[in-house]
Amino acid sequence: MPPIAWTFPLVGALIGYVTNWLAVRMIFRPRRPIGISFLSFQGVLPRRKDAFARSIASAVGSHLFTSEDLSKLVRDPEVHRALEAGIERRMGTFVDGIKQKVPMAGMFLQGSMLELAREKILEMSEGLLGEIAGHLETSADLQGSIERKIQGFDLDRLEAIVLEVAKREMRFIEVAGGVLGGLVGAAQMLLLL
Repeated sequence: MPPIAWTFPLVGALIGYVTNWLAVRMIFRPRRPIGISFLSFQGVLPRRKDAFARSIASAVGSHLFTSEDLSKLVRDPEVHRALEAGIERRMGTFVDGIKQKVPMAGMFLQGSMLELAREKILEMSEGLLGEIAGHLETSADLQGSIERKIQGFDLDRLEAIVLEVAKREMRFIEVAGGVLGGLVGAAQMLLLL
């Protein structure tokens, strides 16, 4: 076996690692097309940002968080309890403000009249929550909102988000390239035996 054959696994590992490292970087870079007219190159994400945004929005809006899920959140009893507590707090402040500005109104805003007003306001708020939930189910464009949000990100922010989510996986791809390259180099070395 030629002495240079011992370098095959090292060279293979280096080539595999560098190739995969470069491939991961090429997801995001170059940001602007490089080259001449028909032979230009641009990173995958900068070139396909709109399609990426559409695809993510579709996946999230169809599988992870739908308009129906949003509607369920609005209909959640906890939301209703929080709304009721908020109305109770604000109603007291509101009534006190009216009593200060119009002292005569204070005579009517007490006891059963105050309780009736509170019940009517709570009833209206429950109805309003129901309307909001119904609107969210039928008219909310959750996918469109997600798509517009992603399209609004600059490429640095989008890259940071993708790397935050998939940093370990990207690193694995790089290392796996080195390992596989080393194995191919070792196989080549063994073939020379």
